[in-house]
Amino acid sequence: MQANGNNGPGGNFNLQATQLSIAGSVQANGNTGGIITAVANTATLSAGAMLQANGNNGPGGAITLQTMNNQVINNAQLQANGSGNGGNIQITTTQGDINLQSALIQTNGANGRGGQIGIAATNYTSLESSTVQATGFTQGGTIKVGNDATNQTLPFSIFTNLDANSILNASQVNQVNATNGGYIETSGQTINLLSSINAGRGGMWLIDPSDLTITQLTANLLSTALNTSSVTISVTNTNCTTTFGVCGSNTGTGSLIIDTQASIIKTSGTVATTLTLNAYGSIYHYGTIA
Repeated sequence: MQANGNNGPGGNFNLQATQLSIAGSVQANGNTGGIITAVANTATLSAGAMLQANGNNGPGGAITLQTMNNQVINNAQLQANGSGNGGNIQITTTQGDINLQSALIQTNGANGRGGQIGIAATNYTSLESSTVQATGFTQGGTIKVGNDATNQTLPFSIFTNLDANSILNASQVNQVNATNGGYIETSGQTINLLSSINAGRGGMWLIDPSDLTITQLTANLLSTALNTSSVTISVTNTNCTTTFGVCGSNTGTGSLIIDTQASIIKTSGTVATTLTLNAYGSIYHYGTIA
């Protein structure tokens, strides 16, 4: 299905179904990207599926994939890239799971800033062997997986899984002066955090679970990220009375544990970065931070 604009903006698609299954191509490309909205009870994007709202001579468009229950995106692509700024992609479910397997999600800005990507389910949010990119030439973009702690626009995931074969990249790609990295948030009540995270030089990575134990595997990811980006770990408890993610009484019970074998060490780079640890409960610091 195509609603491409040869000499103008891409068109609009509005897909609605009880069960939505896409194995082909849905395109709303143009000088500026169009809009693709898909609302369903359940959705499956299988091998070969491609949703595009690319801007070939301007900003990328918008893709929204919203379900009440489960979503599976398997070996499929969602793209809202722009020759200027990147576009916007939102993948959410209000009651079920989201499972990305070998998926490619992009809102890259070739000559401008990176776009925005939000991926969150209320139950289980999983990225397996998947790549999520919001890179930009002048500034990195924004990637949020599992929640939106600042604006509360995404569901709060009970369990967020980011496997070792997945990549989140919101960096600035200008090789001459790459100092305006993007913003990455990885959230969930519980997080399995093994993915490669690249917010770019001068960027920010926020880790926002209810409880978190930092093992050596996670410490290695943090050490690599700190070479170019600042990292904030903010541990809260969902039973605490909250307003926009902040405990009103400042007396939550979420805990941050840095394991005895975990060493978080900035290993290279000349960029000034910071590691910030916040917990409404307790911080148990047994490992090494340097």
